[in-house]
Amino acid sequence: MNLELSSLWKEELGSHWKALKIEHFLSEIGVDFQTNFLQSLNNSRLNSNPYLNHTWIIQDHSQLPIGVLHAYPNQIGVDQVIWEEWFLLNGEIRHHVLSNLPLVNQDGTWQPEPTDKDHPEITLNRSWNYKIEKSLKPFLL
Repeated sequence: MNLELSSLWKEELGSHWKALKIEHFLSEIGVDFQTNFLQSLNNSRLNSNPYLNHTWIIQDHSQLPIGVLHAYPNQIGVDQVIWEEWFLLNGEIRHHVLSNLPLVNQDGTWQPEPTDKDHPEITLNRSWNYKIEKSLKPFLL
């Protein structure tokens, strides 16, 4: 394994998070960015970016004034993809992990309506298996 390539993806993802002001958003909802995101990224033993084919966005939400941080797949096929969201609901920090295939210890299934404006368009009109994750760290790291 080329250590330089291994750390390059981490620098790129960290820079992407910085450009999107994810640290500021997470601070607003009470998530420690350094501990949950940067340390998880730096400690990752993966050789490549597990979020390479994902889009990170902070999206407005009709019922959540601060919005939602999404990391959603750019394509959804037959292979498993993971979609994550972080938000504050009724004073509680939430981290949901969703998948197009069953998850171990999942909490249920959910299907957004085709007219839903609160979630990324690619995630609409399909069934998702979800897990309410206790950890606030990015699931794929």
